Amino acid sequence: MARHGYDKTTIAAITQAADVGFGTFYLYFESKRDILRALVEDAVNEHVARMQAIATRSEPPEEAIRQLVASNVDSVIANRDLFRIIYRQDGGRERPLSAVHEMFLHALEDAIARGIHSGAFRNMNPALGARAIAGMVPSVLLWAARSRSASRDQLVDAIVGLALRGIMYEEG
Repeated sequence: MARHGYDKTTIAAITQAADVGFGTFYLYFESKRDILRALVEDAVNEHVARMQAIATRSEPPEEAIRQLVASNVDSVIANRDLFRIIYRQDGGRERPLSAVHEMFLHALEDAIARGIHSGAFRNMNPALGARAIAGMVPSVLLWAARSRSASRDQLVDAIVGLALRGIMYEEG
């Protein structure tokens, strides 16, 4: 699917690449869409677990935001081909991806609320701030997937830098 695109990939090509019989495919999957769903669900489950672990730590809010953004960047890099297939196929509206998005928003809102409470962040609506940060991530990652001209650290630094400059009080 990564090589030829979702639409042009046949079940015969999948079974040949996996070195299994055509009938064996149907023991595990009913369709090509089912195999894509299984791949997405595995990647999503791993990613949500990483974000939940970050959200439960007592990191300073700025560090929590950095780690959450980095987790998203790392997940896309690790699943680059799957990410491109999903966004080409349905624009990322696949149900499991919405679970990742909701977890990301919840964890960002919590970090922003903690930052406001501690006085590190300006007074703002945490839900709005979380959505502003979360909105940057797919755009940057889609660009990075196409251009491959920025490193992981450059991507994380750009997103986090812009986000924190928007929500933190300026020193001095």
